[in-house]
Amino acid sequence: MRNTNELNRISRENDTVESIFNCFKEKDEDLEMRLKRPKDGAEVLRRDLCTYINNSDQINVIPGGKPGKCCRVLVVGIANHPEIEEFILRAALHVNVDCTGETTYIIFRAYVWDSNIWNELGKRYFKNVRCFKSEPGQVAMPLNT
Repeated sequence: MRNTNELNRISRENDTVESIFNCFKEKDEDLEMRLKRPKDGAEVLRRDLCTYINNSDQINVIPGGKPGKCCRVLVVGIANHPEIEEFILRAALHVNVDCTGETTYIIFRAYVWDSNIWNELGKRYFKNVRCFKSEPGQVAMPLNT
């Protein structure tokens, strides 16, 4: 049975994840317009993730930001198709090597997605963390249970 401290920690983590989704929702329209310029897409996403998410000391961000302490929540921004496999693997390295046992949630903020890549890599590397995919204008979807 879970004790009160653990339940409070889980509640705080859920609040953090929910606030990230709300932040995405507020920024979607502006960010989506700027992402339509393909050569600028990755840089725009990187800058915005660092600006409105990485300011928190409770969240790690890929790409962007500088290495720091391990956090319970990792946000991975994917703007272009070539980044999908690379960033999923960077997230795997983060949770399985750099921050083993620390990161419990991963949010893939995906402006493009490839389910085949996820099916190949996700089941292999993310057994001990809860993963979500968040796309502009859509409800966040759990990727694993």
